[in-house]
Amino acid sequence: YKLYWLVKTKEELNKAGANIPTAWLLVIPFANFEKRDLVSMFFLTIITFGIYKLYWLVKTKEELNKAGADIPTAWLLVIPFANFYFLWRWAEAFAEKVKKDNNSVIYFVILIFLPFISMLILQNYINNKK
Repeated sequence: YKLYWLVKTKEELNKAGANIPTAWLLVIPFANFEKRDLVSMFFLTIITFGIYKLYWLVKTKEELNKAGADIPTAWLLVIPFANFYFLWRWAEAFAEKVKKDNNSVIYFVILIFLPFISMLILQNYINNKK
């Protein structure tokens, strides 16, 4: 987590109707999404026969959960049919926390039908996130 510090001085709080004798400090955390090199990701996926994609899903799940998402355990990825539930929840979180839109169905379809390049497409969105 990176922390942004929002400082409210005594005067600002008192203007809002509070009677605070000292300044207050409020800490607001936000998730820091890791930028990854797409070329390295591509070659790691080939070299590991796709295992790197599972690693990437787990790491990005952790980042999304730090941002406030509620993606279940990554162990669901190795259970038939439960992996679809995991990917759906991941796509919902990605749409909400990274893209800030309602296109979770599109991201889910990308994850299912473009298995080897889906992480490159989605990581590119993460890398370009402002």
